Amino acid sequence: MYTYLLAWNNKRFDWTEINEAIAEINNIGFYEGSWSCGRNKSIQPGDRLFLIKLGQNPKGLCASGVATSTVNQDDHWEGDLDKLSNYIDFKFDILLNPKKEDVLGLDILKNEVNDKQLWTPQNSGIKIQPHIADKLERVWSDFLKKEKKIIQKYRNGYLTKSVFVEGAIKQVLLTKYERDRDARKACIEHHQAKCKVCNFDFFQTYGKIGEGFIHVHHLIPVSSKKKEYTLNPTEDIVPVCPNCHAMLHTAKPPITVNELKIIIEDQKK
Repeated sequence: MYTYLLAWNNKRFDWTEINEAIAEINNIGFYEGSWSCGRNKSIQPGDRLFLIKLGQNPKGLCASGVATSTVNQDDHWEGDLDKLSNYIDFKFDILLNPKKEDVLGLDILKNEVNDKQLWTPQNSGIKIQPHIADKLERVWSDFLKKEKKIIQKYRNGYLTKSVFVEGAIKQVLLTKYERDRDARKACIEHHQAKCKVCNFDFFQTYGKIGEGFIHVHHLIPVSSKKKEYTLNPTEDIVPVCPNCHAMLHTAKPPITVNELKIIIEDQKK
């Protein structure tokens, strides 16, 4: 497994949906997408990825995860019809919004990781040498613990273990991004706090401590929207238990509620 540094210059690309991406990580543990990797054609599924935010201050490391595909070509991300760009599919487990949160700054990367490594590359997708990558992992882990973030660990491209730092589960974005508390409340009042897939009811199983507990699932992922939109809390979101919620998001786009019902019924046969 090799380690690569992806670059994000916010002067050239304004990531307007970063809050939606962070909310997805808080909700299901990861965010999947595609990113330009410059001239690199060597990245393989399972390779470690870091994202460095450049352009306007603050500059620094703001995301980590793994590659989930080989390099592929598509239209240039700046819209130049005469050019193609190389892209890599990724799965981020950590993503910080530089406008709202601290990032691992260039000064720390130079002083505590390696001052010979190019931390402000012109091209995305540069390779980080193994001895530098090992040090980067330790410094990144220490930074995330300090910032009380959830640290995900991967082996061969698959999530194998989560280490929760005290306070990490109480991230503000998690409650903010059940998109609108009133919408969540209206959804549960309409559908009741019972899983739409398997009918699991936390109150029936756990009594008072489970009363009203349920996840809500967006039938159309917010990340697929390109702008703000009006949500119908009785039609656009449904209550689901955490297990079914995770299974719905095992595909992209997510499995539908009816499809997951069929999968469960088939397993019972």
